[in-house]
Amino acid sequence: MAESQLTPISLGIRYGYFKEVEGRVKISNKIFEMIISEYFIGKDQVENLKTKAVQPALYADVIQDGRFNMQLCLEKFAKYYHQYYNEKDDKFLERECRFIFLFFMSPILNGCGFAHIESQFTDDRRMDVVINYQDQQFVIELKIWYGDAKHQKAYEQLLGYMNKKRLDEGYLLTFNFLKNKKSEQEWVEIDDKKVFDIMV
Repeated sequence: MAESQLTPISLGIRYGYFKEVEGRVKISNKIFEMIISEYFIGKDQVENLKTKAVQPALYADVIQDGRFNMQLCLEKFAKYYHQYYNEKDDKFLERECRFIFLFFMSPILNGCGFAHIESQFTDDRRMDVVINYQDQQFVIELKIWYGDAKHQKAYEQLLGYMNKKRLDEGYLLTFNFLKNKKSEQEWVEIDDKKVFDIMV
């Protein structure tokens, strides 16, 4: 088949950007994952500017006196998410929730910080986002709601990662796709550490 007739996925597999694992396409390695993520985040930002720009008020007060307020940032993300993505198809949101979050973070971090993602499982049901802003570091675990038992397990997983990073505070951002969902947020104290638990 001529190269011009190949699909983007086929080309990606041919040149090693993607690989096929048990009938599913995966990105070959972390470097390619970061580059592809940045590409789509940047593309979304351009499209967003063409259509409806993110309100500046969403970013106000997140950074004060050079310090990043992650709790306020996540609260503002929840408002942004419900405002712009409430009417989207749930299957789309379930696939793209991590990119929506990184897209939201990008303008805030621009020039002063960065975010990188660390997939913990091949099924991508759990993902840690590490955000560095100047001398501050935050660990945010992204989860999809699969019930209370799985949510409690998420605390254990996040605490393990916080211990690895030697952090006393962590953040758990859960996307709930149930029809009767409601947004919730609270600080939870576990083993002398604090987790800000927010559900959208």
